[in-house]
Amino acid sequence: MFLFSTLNDPRSWASSGFEFTLGQPGDFRVVLAEGPEVDRLCEPLKTGSNVSCQNGSVVALNAGKWRFGPTEWDSTLDDYRRYLVNHEVGHLIGQRHPSPRCPDLGAPNAVMEQQTGGLKGCSGNAWPLGWELERAAARPAVLAPLPDWQPEPTPVNLGGLATTTVPVSAAPDPAPTSTAPSVPTSATSAPSTTTTSPPEQFTETSPEETQDDGSSPWGWIVGLVLLIGLFGGGTAWAVAKRRQ
Repeated sequence: MFLFSTLNDPRSWASSGFEFTLGQPGDFRVVLAEGPEVDRLCEPLKTGSNVSCQNGSVVALNAGKWRFGPTEWDSTLDDYRRYLVNHEVGHLIGQRHPSPRCPDLGAPNAVMEQQTGGLKGCSGNAWPLGWELERAAARPAVLAPLPDWQPEPTPVNLGGLATTTVPVSAAPDPAPTSTAPSVPTSATSAPSTTTTSPPEQFTETSPEETQDDGSSPWGWIVGLVLLIGLFGGGTAWAVAKRRQ
């Protein structure tokens, strides 16, 4: 599946100690939906039926951008989709937009920069930079923060080149180019699990309730399910487990 082959790629957040697995039911959901549904899921954030968001335990991906990409993008559509997944799931694991934008003209953008709105003199980049992976590896981790949560201090954009090789325990499957619907499966077993409230209550989750206590150097196994909702709504569930 495109979602998991992206997130578990050695260039992605897996290298920061996160493992992404299918599961039902669970704590987080990733939804690919038309603009009006994304707007609803993202409230109080204003997405204007045009962009994506992370809001508490929900990641909502804009189907229009998934189909066609943004106006300004200098790589492939699949690379834009990988950027979109890595950026919004990056928010889900506590990463925020760095400042300033594009400190090294011509260099790759940080994946947590808002590249959908323009590249600002840098090149399009689908993967976290080395310093972003290091930042995401810090513990305790804040999972599923609400929109008004901000890390202290605000992330400083260090620029630099995208990470190309980071060791992981297993190589990911190749990323498919199809966006066909997928079927949820059970997550792998782990010593402890948490389950979700109904979808309507997802935005009530606070960062304090979802912090990793730092007892494990590699943090969380994060379970996600992708719902391809191009022509309809629905719910995608996931399970989150902490690796001991």
